[in-house]
Amino acid sequence: MLVAPGHGIGFQLLGDGVLPAGVLMNGMTITTETPEWVEYWHAEVEEHSLLIAEGVLAESYLDVGNRPRFEIASFDQAEAAVSLENGEGAFPRLTTGALVEAVIERLHWRAEALGWVKQDVTASPFLMVDGERVEGTERADAIRFGIKSTSEKVALCSETFIPALLDPKNGDRRELGVKLAAVEVTDGFETRVISAADPDLVDGFHDVEHEPTAARWTDGVGFLPASAWAGMEGDIFVTIRLVDRVRQTVRRDFQEINLQAA
Repeated sequence: MLVAPGHGIGFQLLGDGVLPAGVLMNGMTITTETPEWVEYWHAEVEEHSLLIAEGVLAESYLDVGNRPRFEIASFDQAEAAVSLENGEGAFPRLTTGALVEAVIERLHWRAEALGWVKQDVTASPFLMVDGERVEGTERADAIRFGIKSTSEKVALCSETFIPALLDPKNGDRRELGVKLAAVEVTDGFETRVISAADPDLVDGFHDVEHEPTAARWTDGVGFLPASAWAGMEGDIFVTIRLVDRVRQTVRRDFQEINLQAA
């Protein structure tokens, strides 16, 4: 079943309620798609209700002020039976709290029962340098790459994961790639170090964290600032120092579109 992230999915826990589909995403049995275009169809009944769709309870159309966007309206605006009242409609709309956590955990257990398992991320990070993929040489938590000093667009690329999809009790829904401690650049004569707290690490990087030293996650495609090797000549080495190489995932769908962007 395909619904919008905000569409309410019905659950019967201490009475009927709905949870937005996006809150239930677990990367296994409930995932997201990025189609080129979307055509929405809504089923509207006299009263805001829970309908059985593909074996799942899903809310009927609820007028939240978007009726003019549809070509066909089942009811006249003045006669619409239910509009969004108190942010809920006819049922409590839950996004946080103990009941939501219970539903998410139950769905997580169901996914594992259906054969979904956590997997270690084994693929090594790599660089995309002006559209070309460059592999590195690994040693412990450092990866060294050789590039040209004339390189302009350099991105650190890796598979990604979302912590909340691995642990139903984890509320972190950021898409994370690798955790960067520092970047070292040398041409054999001069060495420059970019710490994780460097303000130039912006495009493709999450906010800096301090635990106890500075570290910063990429979102899968983190762009390195060309100023790091500005003025250097010939071949240079870029060493990526990571905080922790141990990562897990329940999906292995690193998007090629990210590589194209790099």
